[in-house]
Parts: sequence; C-alpha cells; structure tokens
Amino acid sequence: MNPKVQELQTTIAQGIWNVMPKPDWVRASFEALAIKPYFSASGVVIHPNSIESGINGVAKAVLYAFRELRTEMAQLHANGHAWYTATFTLTPDGKFKFDFDYDHLPAFDIMPEPDKWLDEFKTYPRPELQAQIQDWIDGRETYQNGGSERLVKRLKTLAAQ
Repeated sequence: MNPKVQELQTTIAQGIWNVMPKPDWVRASFEALAIKPYFSASGVVIHPNSIESGINGVAKAVLYAFRELRTEMAQLHANGHAWYTATFTLTPDGKFKFDFDYDHLPAFDIMPEPDKWLDEFKTYPRPELQAQIQDWIDGRETYQNGGSERLVKRLKTLAAQ
C-alpha cells in the first residue's frame, strides 16, 4: 500500500477511534460522500441490542484526511478515477476496513450546485456518470421544481442496483 494512503487511513481510524463511547459499542460505520468541491460525512455507532447513535465530535483532521485520501487514491487509480463514497468500519478490537465506491455518484442529502459537479467532472472525467445528472447540470432540473429530491432519489436507486 502507498505510504501516504496508509498514513491517511491511520489518521481516519485513530480519529474515529478517539470519539467512540467506552466501552459500550459493537461496531461503528462512518461514511464520506465526496465530489471535488463538496463533501459530506456522517457516522453511526451500533450498541448492544442493535441500538444506534450518531458518531459525534470527529476532528476536522479526520474529514480533511478523507478528502486528501480521495485525491491521493485517484492519482494511484489506473484510470485516474476518484471514489465517490468511502465507508469506514471499525470494531471494538481495533480492526477496521475501508470500502470505496468508484462507480456510483453520491446521493448527497442536498444536491450540490451544477458548477460543483462540472468541477468534479473536469477533474475526474466520467461521461457515463455525468449523463446521470446532466439535466441538473444543464438547469432542466432545479431546486425550485423539486429536481434536487428527484435526483437524490435517482442516485440512490442507481447505487442500489
């Protein structure tokens, strides 16, 4: 593994470990959604009896590490592609793993402005994925007519396939 990628993943793992409740949890999952100029992250802690709570107090350094990890990994990718969703999973024994989705656009809760998507596709061209939201980029879908909600639903459906 690339030393920079390993360093960033360690920063993320340690940062999330530091905010875990002691000792009452079974598993934690933290998800980062990203395009070049837009980022969203949230996490959940699974407690005994399947009770869930949010992950709170994550340091900004962890969020910056996710963003830098995306850039670093894109440089290493054979096609220069960047991931759109990174899912980090952690267990109380300190074991962790990362899963990266390169093939589905992120379904942000609030759809980023078209110029942010254009910046993403200029940096990391993916014409087949850009086509999925071209109506948003072109302005045929807008916040005013409920297009954002339709697009988020569309992206969630595509990711589930």
